[in-house]
Amino acid sequence: MNTEDLSGRVVIIPRADTDAGAEVARVMCAAGAAAVLTGSQFSALGDVAAEIHDETGAPIAIFAGDLTNEDERTVLAEMVSELFPRN
Repeated sequence: MNTEDLSGRVVIIPRADTDAGAEVARVMCAAGAAAVLTGSQFSALGDVAAEIHDETGAPIAIFAGDLTNEDERTVLAEMVSELFPRN
């Protein structure tokens, strides 16, 4: 995957508890992004976050929930705004 320098950017990765989602997160973080990993399996998200943080040093948060639910998307947006405020 070809990526540019993503330093200073925050990416939200859906389904990061799957192999494909974890790989996308790994590439984005290696390019300098901070990441919010989302999925339905909290412990799997934690494992992926720890691995990627150890590899890249990137700031990573996790959100286990159902992104088809509007209330949960609102909670996610509030969490991202709080953890990664824009300057």
